[in-house]
Amino acid sequence: MEWEIKLFGKQLFSDYESEIKSAIRSEINRQPEDYLLNVDENEYVEYLFGIFSRPTPIIIEDKIRVNKERGFHDGRNYCVIELPFEGNQNLFECKPSISRVDYYTISIQEGMMKIRLPFSDNPDNMKRETDAKLGTLKHNLQNLDNDLKRFNSGLRDFIKDIFNARKQKFMKENNLLLSVGFPLKEREDAPRTYVVPEIKRKISIERPKVAPKANSSDPIISEKDYENILRIIDNMAQVMERSPSAFINMKEEDLRIHFLVQLNAQYEGEAMGEVFNLGGKTDILIRHKGNNLFIAECKFWSGKERFKDTIDQLLNYISWRDTKTAIILFNKNKDSSKVLEQIPAIVKEHSNYIKTEGGALRFTMKNKNDEGKIFTLTIKLFDVPQ
Repeated sequence: MEWEIKLFGKQLFSDYESEIKSAIRSEINRQPEDYLLNVDENEYVEYLFGIFSRPTPIIIEDKIRVNKERGFHDGRNYCVIELPFEGNQNLFECKPSISRVDYYTISIQEGMMKIRLPFSDNPDNMKRETDAKLGTLKHNLQNLDNDLKRFNSGLRDFIKDIFNARKQKFMKENNLLLSVGFPLKEREDAPRTYVVPEIKRKISIERPKVAPKANSSDPIISEKDYENILRIIDNMAQVMERSPSAFINMKEEDLRIHFLVQLNAQYEGEAMGEVFNLGGKTDILIRHKGNNLFIAECKFWSGKERFKDTIDQLLNYISWRDTKTAIILFNKNKDSSKVLEQIPAIVKEHSNYIKTEGGALRFTMKNKNDEGKIFTLTIKLFDVPQ
């Protein structure tokens, strides 16, 4: 699906950089004390660098093409310049520290951007305007590349500084305790050394099962990877429950980032947050070669009606290729058992419900726009501190 963005005009790169650095601080600060005191520093720094570094998007110039399209609203003919690219498309919305002020609107989708220009009777004018647009694009992209190179070149040192500051804090506290004159009490379950998570596993792709009206060979995510993704989500939730003070004031977007960090740690950076998908935005999306393999929505539990709205919202995001989904619910109420009791009945009331699968909170649903296509929906409920 295409959507429109203001090229290099939505967010200052400095703000984008600050968001990444804030996420790094949160990731390090949420780690247990015994982990940071024992993990190999160089391995951990490289692990975080692999997650948070940002390569510059690249325009594939030898594949640029021109096309003609009729405007949807005005019926006019437009000259459309199609520019294939590789890299993170969200970076095209960042304003470099030095830029040309011509923040024109483009259409963008996975791996492709389109610049639309009205037809002109004067070919020289069209050529001049085309060259001007492409010149501005290349100029701003070069300046963005300079910003990203500067950011990436200093990222390891930034990670080291945050890591060492956190580690020194723990060591200082422990030294103060030792000054009392007694040995520190050790946790029985604390390992002597820690291994940085392996970077990074690839998603296993299997051919889709045949369903009514379906004859596509589009890839779907394997059951093994689906279970592993859900396990990663469960593990992140356990961290939240063990260190509640670190998450007490977080909003949905902040909590989502922590889940994304863990998913990206194992799936080659293919997990994305707030990514456009069919009819809107979805909170967590994992893609493979342009296909959506897993999508999830993150919400605070706010009662039956809001939960039904969340199911409808997820259905609006799902295309006919999507087969594995989840809704992650954060519960600030004390009585989670009552919430769990309500969920199966609410899902069964939905017009797209087909059946309950093996687990009590796993369901087979039919696609909103194609009843011949089905998908799996798993509900996860986690307590978060008030």
